[in-house]
Amino acid sequence: MPVEYEVKLPGEPELLREQLEQLGAKPCGPRLLEDDLVLDTADRALVAAAQVLRLRRRGQEYLLTLKGPVSADVSVKAREEWQTPVEDGVAMLAVFERLGYEVAIRYQKYRTLYMIGDVIASLDETPLGCFVELEGAPAEIERLAGEMGYEPSSFEVRSYLEIHRDRGNRGNMLFDGPEAAPWLEGASDE
Repeated sequence: MPVEYEVKLPGEPELLREQLEQLGAKPCGPRLLEDDLVLDTADRALVAAAQVLRLRRRGQEYLLTLKGPVSADVSVKAREEWQTPVEDGVAMLAVFERLGYEVAIRYQKYRTLYMIGDVIASLDETPLGCFVELEGAPAEIERLAGEMGYEPSSFEVRSYLEIHRDRGNRGNMLFDGPEAAPWLEGASDE
């Protein structure tokens, strides 16, 4: 069973970028818009089971992800995660819609990926603010976060959508501007 371990660290974009560089983080690619659709049944069966089914568009690529319930027995967020590249995201969305799934919510972020040893560090610029998401082994996450000045008590383990909702927002989490164009219309962008 594949398990994802991660935390988010809030901060200012330039400071977070500097901290990553000081730790020796190496960029893994360009800054790209990630445009995510969370799919569920009309009665929200997946959310009731604490699962997330997500179709992501990142540049010209699509990624399908299923996340299981969050485990509460570790210091960082842990959950089962399965993902696979999808050749045609528009067709995949149509398949899920035919199976009775619908878009429950859409959210966006600009993400720049870095590697620090075996840890993936994602500099995420969201409509909620800027975060570094650290994903890897729990001990390495805690060590790197500590080197960036974060204590475990300050780790953000909620998803971006949970933060969005906890701030009183109920709709999609989108940027203002051309990024907010309908997902299918933007599918061939970039």
